[in-house]
Amino acid sequence: MRNLLTVVCVLFLAGSASADVNWVWYDGSPIDLEYTSGSGDSASLLIVDFQNGSYYAFDYKWDSSAAQTGWDMIQAVGVETGQSNPDSKLEYTYTDWGWGITIDSFSYDGNSETNGADAPWPSWVYYLSDNETNYFSETSMVGCDGRDIADASWDGWSWHADGWGTGNPPVPEPATMALLAIGG
Repeated sequence: MRNLLTVVCVLFLAGSASADVNWVWYDGSPIDLEYTSGSGDSASLLIVDFQNGSYYAFDYKWDSSAAQTGWDMIQAVGVETGQSNPDSKLEYTYTDWGWGITIDSFSYDGNSETNGADAPWPSWVYYLSDNETNYFSETSMVGCDGRDIADASWDGWSWHADGWGTGNPPVPEPATMALLAIGG
């Protein structure tokens, strides 16, 4: 059973920087993509791991002449919960704090998890790469809308039901940590 931390440690993205990235695991086996959104000459991967044995990978393509953020990718790949969703896309909810956007929930294929306001503060943790080899190298201080994505990079969201301070060693988005500290 793979989880996002394992994915982070073993993910190998083969191929040169282009929209036709050959997304594969460390052992060379292909990553099963749920679907692709967008078009263009650049590609990034969005991974959502519910930590129950269910994780999903989505391919996002865009034109390299337009800067894109993690938030742009989520909006292109998914649909805001409560909106029309005839294609059964990834659903999400979010909070715009004015200084940054944080993800509150993801739902897909019968799986659904929402951040909690009570201890142990279950939450979505944001893992990043800036290219196919540098994991954890870039973290936004203002939410996923402040995180610039790059060709062949990936953004991973991992559910931590027991709070972000326990279980697998998380690399939480600093904005989420600030919110939890304020709430504490």
